[in-house]
Amino acid sequence: MGLSSFSIEKEFVKQDMVIVTLSAIFICRIFSVGIPVLLVYVTNGFKPSSLKLNQWIFVYFGGLIRGAIAFGLSLQMTTDSSRVLKTTTQICALITTIGIGSPIQLLSKCLNIKTDKEIAMEAGGDDGFLKADAVEAGEKTSNQSCAGSCQDENEVIGKID
Repeated sequence: MGLSSFSIEKEFVKQDMVIVTLSAIFICRIFSVGIPVLLVYVTNGFKPSSLKLNQWIFVYFGGLIRGAIAFGLSLQMTTDSSRVLKTTTQICALITTIGIGSPIQLLSKCLNIKTDKEIAMEAGGDDGFLKADAVEAGEKTSNQSCAGSCQDENEVIGKID
């Protein structure tokens, strides 16, 4: 898709078609994320979801990126208007990939979205995922009541002697 962006044929670029397609992508994404979230909310008895608004917004923008797959599928079209459709798909893929894909990390910082590793580091310290998994499982970590576990180890060693 990268090099093909230099071969966009200007006579097949229809601004109306690009604007309508991008609008449809943005609107349909609201429904493709919003309806499942609403259904989960209703089926859980109207209890608040663990998906916060900032996470919902991030999922919305993350799914707007249309790229190589859409472009690759458009290359398979053989209709009379296939060149217009291919060009429109190519332009939409470039706009969403560059316009939304590039600043997505900045968006995650603005929305205060944390990675799993950042959450684990806050929960357990330097060990990252392993310590967070141990805390979730209810296991004792190295900095939690070592005296109790060391005493148990001594008892076991004493039984062996």
